[in-house]
Amino acid sequence: MNSSIAYLVIAGLSVNGVHAYLLFTQERRWSISEHGISGKKARSIYTIGHFIGVIFLFLFARQFYLEQYKSKLVFSVALLGAAFEILQAIVPAKGKYNIPHVILAYGMWLSYMATGFLGVSKLPLPHQAKLLATPLLLVIASLFVIAHLINRNNVWKVQMAMIMLYPVSLGLMLVK
Repeated sequence: MNSSIAYLVIAGLSVNGVHAYLLFTQERRWSISEHGISGKKARSIYTIGHFIGVIFLFLFARQFYLEQYKSKLVFSVALLGAAFEILQAIVPAKGKYNIPHVILAYGMWLSYMATGFLGVSKLPLPHQAKLLATPLLLVIASLFVIAHLINRNNVWKVQMAMIMLYPVSLGLMLVK
């Protein structure tokens, strides 16, 4: 298995596995982040899952964007997203920290989406990789809009879909 794919799989499974665990072992809250602050155990699991995900996303970004395609721009934007991800995992989504958490989470999402769109537009990817990754990135961007238009009690469903699809969209960039 290509190590880039392995890095994406591990990153995706660590974050999505933690989210799924928190979602299905707790009373429903409106967002995934709120599931991550329901107690000390949940907070630890949420933070550790994101740290592991970021480590493997960094390994993917270094290998794919920097080493394979020599793109400091795409790599830098991916690192910015990773920094936002770590910070949003550390800053709790409650009380006086809720607004900073939300800002960090939006920063993470915007950076990661920018990474995806920069990847398909700036890297000399094979045509079929661009044809596969671009529509999925557009779907993920559309889900973000949908998440803000639906009932607040269901935002976590759309968040989960976006977060599960993101590593898939990056993986499609690996198609030759």
